Formats: sequence, structure tokens, C-alpha cells
Amino acid sequence: MNKKLKLEFLKDVNNFNNLVSLILNELIIIDKNAKQLPLNLSLASQNLTGKLWKFAPEEYGAYKFRNIKQQTEEGKELLPTKNFNENVTIHFGWNTLSFDTSLNAAWFSWIKFCQSNTDTFNCCLYPKNLDWYVLRAGTNLYPMKLIKDKYELVSSD
Repeated sequence: MNKKLKLEFLKDVNNFNNLVSLILNELIIIDKNAKQLPLNLSLASQNLTGKLWKFAPEEYGAYKFRNIKQQTEEGKELLPTKNFNENVTIHFGWNTLSFDTSLNAAWFSWIKFCQSNTDTFNCCLYPKNLDWYVLRAGTNLYPMKLIKDKYELVSSD
């Protein structure tokens, strides 16, 4: 039993190291300053992201796309900001996997690793001032903007 647990643990360590490397290497192609958040900030981001998901509308209210490529290409027009140089946190799934990078890197590199596992298929992008955030849930997109102290889905108009 002990040998089996050790082997499973080593496999998990290897898998997570590979995942972090894959994500960071893709982010760095676009933003050389991208970095993984330390555990204390990742834990805080995990708490924040859970709250932000609750502000989003139900799935039927999301913008839906045929595939990730279409979401990346056309969905960028729905983003609550056009400042792709803005620094954001990209937080994956419900665990503590999160990175600090530019919106440009977070938006355009996601397509390369989003299908690595169920956590990477869902992500939240947000700036430090929390004036807006974006949820990417597979092919569903929730661009949210703070309007009169309340988060609202960005209109496509």
C-alpha cells in the first residue's frame, strides 16, 4: 500500500509540474513577465474566483461559441476592456492554479492548454482593481463589468 501511494504521489507531482510548465511556457511566449502566483495569493484568488462565479448569470445567459477558436477570435470583442496590456490574474478551475500575466497572454494562450484537464477548461481573468472579470467555461463566455457597484454581463451591442 505504501509503495502504491508513493508511486501515485510521484505521478501527481510530475503531472502537476508538467501542467504548470506547459501553462507558464505558453504565457511567457506572449508575456515574458508572466509568473505563477505564490500559494498565499493563489488561495486568496481561489476564494475570490468562487465568489465571482456566483455573480455570473446561469449558463443559458452566457455567450456561446461553436469552439474555443471561435471564442478566442470573436469573444475578444465582448471583453469589458480593450487594454490587452493590462495585468490580470488567470485562475483555473476550483483549485489554486493561478498566474499573473497580461490580458493578451491570458486570452490568446488559453487555447493551447485549456483542454489539459477539467480545471484548465474553466478559468477566470480579473485585474487587480476588479472593475471587470471574464469567465471562460469551455465554449461559454461570461464577460462581466462592474456597473453601479454590481457586476453585469457585458452587452454585445
